[in-house]
Amino acid sequence: PSGGCRPDNRQRREEDKKEKDIQVVPVMLPRLMFAAFPIAYILVGIVMVASFLDVPRDIQYPITFVAGFVYSFAVRRWSRHKVKMQERLKTFEVRKCSCTLESDREVIYAKIADLMRVRGIIGRHASVEEGLQAFDTMVRKQMPQAFSIIFRSGSLTYKN
Repeated sequence: PSGGCRPDNRQRREEDKKEKDIQVVPVMLPRLMFAAFPIAYILVGIVMVASFLDVPRDIQYPITFVAGFVYSFAVRRWSRHKVKMQERLKTFEVRKCSCTLESDREVIYAKIADLMRVRGIIGRHASVEEGLQAFDTMVRKQMPQAFSIIFRSGSLTYKN
C-alpha cells in the first residue's frame, strides 16, 4: 500500500475471510437445464408411453411436435444468450457489475488491482483505478475467446 500504511493482522484476517467467501454463480445455464430440458424429456416420455399403450398416431404426432418445439425453443434461447454474453464481454466494465454485498465492492476492486500488479500488467504503484481499467481491457480481449472455447463443448464445469 502507498504511504507506508499496512493493515494490522486482524484486518488481514478479515480480508482473507472475505476472499474465501467470494463465489461466482452462473445464472442462465441452471435455469435452462432445470426448466426447459426436463419439460422436453417429459413430453418425449409421454410420446413413448403413448406408443407403448397403442395410442393412435394422430395423437402422438402433435405431442411429438410440442416436445420438439419446446426443445428447440430452449436451445435457441440458450444460443441467443451465448451471443449476448459474447457481446457483453466485448464492452465489459467491472464498475458496472453487480455486487451482492456493496460493502465488499472496494475490497474486490483492491484485489483486482493487486492481481493486475502481481501479473505485471500494471506497475507496483499504480492506482486501483488503473488496475480496474487494465482488468476491463484483459476481460474484453481474452474472455470472449475463452468463452467460445468453453461453450464449444456445450457445458461448463464448476469446481469448489
